[in-house]
Parts: sequence; structure tokens; C-alpha cells
Amino acid sequence: MAGAAMHPVIHTGWAVDVESDNMAAEGLAYMATAFQPLATGAHHSLYQLWSPDAPHPIDMLEQILADDSLSQLTKRAVQLSQTEDYKQLNRGGFQQRLITFDNPNEPMAQFLNDKVVLKLPETGNNLTNSIEALTVMAASIVYGSDNEFFIIHGLTSLHSVLCVLPHLNELAQRDALGYWFRALVATFIIQDRPNHKNTLAIIKRWQADKNTSNNHQLSDDDKAWWLQTLQATTDSLDEHVPKTVYVLKRWAEWQA
Repeated sequence: MAGAAMHPVIHTGWAVDVESDNMAAEGLAYMATAFQPLATGAHHSLYQLWSPDAPHPIDMLEQILADDSLSQLTKRAVQLSQTEDYKQLNRGGFQQRLITFDNPNEPMAQFLNDKVVLKLPETGNNLTNSIEALTVMAASIVYGSDNEFFIIHGLTSLHSVLCVLPHLNELAQRDALGYWFRALVATFIIQDRPNHKNTLAIIKRWQADKNTSNNHQLSDDDKAWWLQTLQATTDSLDEHVPKTVYVLKRWAEWQA
């Protein structure tokens, strides 16, 4: 889920979305070769990806975003990634910083295992409300961070995970969502919580507005703006622009 800045699962999930056998083979091979534990390797005996007793995901994210002590984890990940042991891995700056989160002797791993557990219902229960919370988080963080490069991969990889979910059993579905959430939090810490105050404000606005209407109808002006946005993505030389807009379009369709 976290390997190669989330690209392996992105390839796999988007292959499922567009029904491409070749891309699915590529994605599965990529997942196997770029696998990256996040405080879940063999040297971590006690960790929990999800629990029905964890705080609500939105509440947990708000606590994480507001925790100014995380800057120390960011600095420590950078320091450790620049030591000779990590340089020899030759995996690139971002991935080397991410790898430090699996070191059991470092506070990054301890933080993930102490604080980052995704609230999900037990098997046999519907995941719709949990998935809604995760989509709100991913979209809010991208918007709040002003399209920070690695955070965008959190958004597009969640789309991939949701495409793969129907092909997994109920326990594997929950593990996948829990691991994705852990990867998103680790990425956010590595990138030093880009514009996290903006994200907090967006989430609070969503919480205040979410129960006011279930209609979700766009005005004529909003529709015109949205069509212009979709059209403008085809002119972008950055592949991440159309991918991001495509995910938001699909979610809008799924969530009415």
C-alpha cells in the first residue's frame, strides 16, 4: 500500500477500474517488488490496523493534524533517512523517509502503532459510512494542501483501494483500508503536514454542513464551472491533474 509512494496500488486499482489485464499484471508485480511495511514488519509484534473501538476517523485525523509535536517526527525521519544505512537503499528521498517509519526503535513507528488505528465496523457490517469519512479526508487534505504532490497520491490511491475492495473478503477489505489510512498519515507526517490548518478548516466546514441537505444538486453556475474544470484537465501536461479530477468525478457519481 505504501511502497513507491503508493504507485503500486494505484496501478492495480486503476487496472481494475478500467478492466486492463496488462495493467493489473504490472500493478501486482509492482506491489510485490515495492512492498513497504509501516510499523507492521516481523519485528513489530503488537499493532492494530483497525478496530470498531477506535475514535471516529475524522476526529482522529483532526487530532493528528493539530499535533504540533509531529514536526519532531518529520525531522527525525529526515535525519535517519540521510544516514549511510538508508542511503545505501537508494530508494529515493521520499521512500527512504517512509522506510524509517518501520524502525521499531524510532518514535515514528511508535506513533503509528499507538495512535493510528482506523475505526471500522466488525465484519458483517456495512462499510459505507467509513468509506465516506475516508473520501472526505483524502479530498480535504488534497484541497487544503494546495495539491501537494505526494498527498495527491493519497487521493488517487484511495480510489484504487475502493476499486479493489469488492474482490477481497471482508477481513482483507478492513486490513486494506486500515493500512491505507496508516500510509496516508505517514505521508502527511513525512511532508510536514502541508497547510494542515487549511485542511482542518475544510473538515470542520464539512462537519457543519453535512447534515443540512442530502440533495447535493449543483446550481447552473456550479455545473458550468465543473464542466470547464473537466475540460481544462485535458490541456494539462501533468498526468496528476486529470487523475485527481477523475477520482472526484467518480466519487460524485457514487455518492450522488
